[in-house]
Amino acid sequence: TAPAHRAPLRPLAMSDNVVSFASGLVYGVASTAVGQPFDTIKTRMQARPENARTGIIETGASLFRKEGIRGLYRGAVPLFIGGGFMRSFQFGFYDT
Repeated sequence: TAPAHRAPLRPLAMSDNVVSFASGLVYGVASTAVGQPFDTIKTRMQARPENARTGIIETGASLFRKEGIRGLYRGAVPLFIGGGFMRSFQFGFYDT
């Protein structure tokens, strides 16, 4: 006898909307994690003219040497929260 066809099991019975919201949240946080250091370096170069002459690599290296990883992510907490929620809502409501 052939086995009865069963629908695939879904972990914790997550709906498609939950998956969309979670995917958006991950996307928002990941895009901020990748882009924030570049934005911090750009802002540092705009705010301090002496940095504009040295270039992006030297400015980034100097910032990292002086302030570490925290210096590259200065002011990122609101962006992580806002970007995560914005993309979460964008992905979640797009599918509904």
